[in-house]
Amino acid sequence: MPARDDRPSLWRRLLALPNLVALAVALTAFAVAVSVWDSNMGAGVAAILAALTGTAVWLVWWFVTKPAGLREALRGSRRLGTVPDVPGTPAPTLVDPWSEPSAAYRSIVSDLEAHTSGQVVLVTSPAPGQGTTTVAMNLAVSATQAGRRVFLIDGDTAGRGLSRYMGSGPIPGLTDLVAGEVPLREAARMWQLDGRTLMPVMPAGTEREDAPQLIAGGGLAAAIDRVTERADLIIIDSPPVLWNGTSGPLAAHADGSVLVLTERAQADDVEQSRAKLDAAGAPVLGYVVNRSKGAPLGPRPWLGALARMAVLSLILVLGFGMYTGTRLWASWNGVQRGELDTAGARGTVTELPDVEVDAVADSEITAEEYEENVISVPAFDGPYRSFLIIGGDEVAGA
Repeated sequence: MPARDDRPSLWRRLLALPNLVALAVALTAFAVAVSVWDSNMGAGVAAILAALTGTAVWLVWWFVTKPAGLREALRGSRRLGTVPDVPGTPAPTLVDPWSEPSAAYRSIVSDLEAHTSGQVVLVTSPAPGQGTTTVAMNLAVSATQAGRRVFLIDGDTAGRGLSRYMGSGPIPGLTDLVAGEVPLREAARMWQLDGRTLMPVMPAGTEREDAPQLIAGGGLAAAIDRVTERADLIIIDSPPVLWNGTSGPLAAHADGSVLVLTERAQADDVEQSRAKLDAAGAPVLGYVVNRSKGAPLGPRPWLGALARMAVLSLILVLGFGMYTGTRLWASWNGVQRGELDTAGARGTVTELPDVEVDAVADSEITAEEYEENVISVPAFDGPYRSFLIIGGDEVAGA
């Protein structure tokens, strides 16, 4: 099923009232500053100062109407653990079981088992890009390495990240099972973790438009009932709660859910996800902070302020450049033009008579005589017109 975004659209977020107020203040400040500093350099300084003013207004607005932070949105949920942001393979539990991320996954599994008695756990996130599939896969591998009997299900019928990583192909799998086309033994396959350890996995299956309706039916419930008789833990890798209609039907088959998020997750998304999971019957057992860089949870308005300052500066500079260019173009089009026939005018010029002028040495003229004989050019303080004279080869005969 195509992903569905339940969050406000991009244009709605860009045209939010605080952003519009900041833009209006920046434009006003820019207009005032340009009227004071009427030059190209002054326009650049005015753009920076106006952007700073608009950004300051946005920051004041943000602090006055401060939204609920991520900590408040997660209040009441247990922090199961933190997975550090270490570049490398998405499966550290397989490649390096003694690495720091692997130790974090083992701790999460222990904490999860200590605080829940449910066997079916849904691993999901508020939005894409949080690393849900990576966390679900490593939790399953870590629990298997600890001696638990784990069954891993790829419930993301659109993204199929787990099925792609396994390399065994997504078909047949979950959707084929719930559609009644294959039995459980054909929908699942064994994933060899090392030379001796095997873990049963169910791929996503054939991509179908009616996957949510099929998953909500009794086929998956019956399969899970059969698996729980032999498995200690069933982990379902789910698509993001707010972006895909499959997460709700999957949550209905789970005893609880683990919310995967990063330090930059949106508080509103977390609150909506918790409400939807509670309504589906899979309350949040705890959350995992994935790809952690050690930063505190919660919004960081300074990053948003810097981004808005850069955007406002760019808008003001481009807008002023377009305005100036339009005025220059209009002024050029309004210039009165005329042609002078210099070739024809050459014949009408009367030659001056030859007059002998006695040369006088500069040394014979004193400063006083200069002052008496030289007439100063009178100063002109009235209106004047400028002319641009351009010679044309065809008319001038050049």
